[in-house]
Amino acid sequence: MDQFIGTLNFGTKQKVSVISALLHNPRVLILDESMNGLDAKSARIFREFLVEFKKEGKSIIFSTHILPLAEMICDRIGVIYRGKLVAEGSVEELKERAHEESLEEVF
Repeated sequence: MDQFIGTLNFGTKQKVSVISALLHNPRVLILDESMNGLDAKSARIFREFLVEFKKEGKSIIFSTHILPLAEMICDRIGVIYRGKLVAEGSVEELKERAHEESLEEVF
Protein backbone atom coordinates (compact mmCIF):
# COMPACT_ATOMS: atom_id res chain seq x y z
CA MET A 1 0.00 0.00 0.00
CA ASP A 2 2.96 2.30 0.52
CA GLN A 3 4.44 1.77 -2.95
CA PHE A 4 3.78 3.33 -6.31
CA ILE A 5 2.45 0.84 -8.86
CA GLY A 6 5.48 1.51 -11.06
CA THR A 7 7.80 0.08 -8.40
CA LEU A 8 5.99 -3.29 -8.19
CA ASN A 9 7.12 -6.45 -9.97
CA PHE A 10 5.49 -7.39 -13.29
CA GLY A 11 3.12 -10.02 -11.84
CA THR A 12 1.83 -7.65 -9.17
CA LYS A 13 1.36 -4.89 -11.76
CA GLN A 14 -0.62 -7.37 -13.85
CA LYS A 15 -2.86 -8.19 -10.88
CA VAL A 16 -3.45 -4.48 -10.20
CA SER A 17 -4.36 -3.95 -13.87
CA VAL A 18 -6.85 -6.82 -13.86
CA ILE A 19 -8.42 -5.71 -10.58
CA SER A 20 -8.67 -2.14 -11.88
CA ALA A 21 -10.50 -3.37 -14.98
CA LEU A 22 -13.02 -5.23 -12.81
CA LEU A 23 -13.77 -2.60 -10.17
CA HIS A 24 -16.74 -1.12 -12.00
CA ASN A 25 -18.31 -4.55 -12.77
CA PRO A 26 -18.13 -4.22 -16.57
CA ARG A 27 -20.35 -6.12 -19.01
CA VAL A 28 -17.41 -6.49 -21.42
CA LEU A 29 -13.74 -7.18 -20.68
CA ILE A 30 -11.06 -6.54 -23.29
CA LEU A 31 -7.84 -8.27 -22.28
CA ASP A 32 -4.45 -8.65 -23.95
CA GLU A 33 -2.27 -11.49 -22.65
CA SER A 34 -3.72 -10.93 -19.19
CA MET A 35 -2.23 -14.15 -17.75
CA ASN A 36 1.36 -13.04 -18.39
CA GLY A 37 3.27 -12.64 -15.15
CA LEU A 38 0.63 -14.23 -12.94
CA ASP A 39 1.71 -16.95 -10.53
CA ALA A 40 -0.02 -20.33 -10.78
CA LYS A 41 -2.52 -19.62 -7.98
CA SER A 42 -3.49 -16.18 -9.34
CA ALA A 43 -3.81 -17.57 -12.88
CA ARG A 44 -6.16 -20.32 -11.64
CA ILE A 45 -8.29 -17.84 -9.70
CA PHE A 46 -8.46 -15.49 -12.69
CA ARG A 47 -9.34 -18.36 -15.07
CA GLU A 48 -12.17 -19.45 -12.73
CA PHE A 49 -13.33 -15.84 -12.55
CA LEU A 50 -13.45 -15.58 -16.36
CA VAL A 51 -15.59 -18.73 -16.56
CA GLU A 52 -18.04 -17.25 -14.03
CA PHE A 53 -17.97 -13.85 -15.77
CA LYS A 54 -19.01 -15.59 -19.00
CA LYS A 55 -21.74 -17.61 -17.22
CA GLU A 56 -23.25 -14.29 -16.10
CA GLY A 57 -23.82 -13.45 -19.78
CA LYS A 58 -20.96 -11.00 -19.94
CA SER A 59 -18.49 -10.81 -22.83
CA ILE A 60 -14.74 -11.28 -22.93
CA ILE A 61 -12.59 -10.24 -25.85
CA PHE A 62 -9.00 -11.25 -25.40
CA SER A 63 -5.75 -11.97 -27.07
CA THR A 64 -3.83 -14.98 -25.82
CA HIS A 65 -1.22 -17.49 -26.85
CA ILE A 66 -2.46 -19.87 -24.15
CA LEU A 67 -4.63 -22.06 -26.35
CA PRO A 68 -6.02 -24.35 -23.62
CA LEU A 69 -7.30 -21.18 -21.91
CA ALA A 70 -8.90 -19.99 -25.14
CA GLU A 71 -10.46 -23.42 -25.62
CA MET A 72 -11.88 -23.33 -22.08
CA ILE A 73 -13.22 -19.75 -22.18
CA CYS A 74 -14.05 -18.83 -25.76
CA ASP A 75 -17.26 -19.42 -27.68
CA ARG A 76 -15.65 -18.04 -30.84
CA ILE A 77 -12.02 -17.85 -31.88
CA GLY A 78 -10.41 -15.59 -34.45
CA VAL A 79 -6.95 -16.50 -35.69
CA ILE A 80 -4.86 -13.55 -36.79
CA TYR A 81 -1.72 -14.19 -38.85
CA ARG A 82 0.46 -11.32 -40.04
CA GLY A 83 -2.28 -8.87 -39.19
CA LYS A 84 -5.04 -10.68 -41.10
CA LEU A 85 -7.91 -12.78 -39.85
CA VAL A 86 -7.22 -16.20 -41.39
CA ALA A 87 -9.76 -18.35 -39.53
CA GLU A 88 -12.78 -17.77 -37.35
CA GLY A 89 -15.35 -19.99 -35.70
CA SER A 90 -16.20 -21.93 -32.60
CA VAL A 91 -13.56 -24.16 -31.08
CA GLU A 92 -15.44 -27.19 -32.39
CA GLU A 93 -15.71 -25.73 -35.90
CA LEU A 94 -11.98 -25.02 -36.02
CA LYS A 95 -11.13 -28.51 -34.75
CA GLU A 96 -13.48 -30.11 -37.29
CA ARG A 97 -12.01 -28.10 -40.21
CA ALA A 98 -8.47 -29.09 -39.23
CA HIS A 99 -9.41 -32.68 -38.26
CA GLU A 100 -7.69 -32.21 -34.90
CA GLU A 101 -8.54 -32.99 -31.27
CA SER A 102 -7.45 -29.76 -29.61
CA LEU A 103 -6.99 -26.10 -30.43
CA GLU A 104 -3.23 -26.51 -29.94
CA GLU A 105 -3.19 -29.18 -32.63
CA VAL A 106 -5.23 -26.94 -34.95
CA PHE A 107 -2.50 -24.32 -34.81
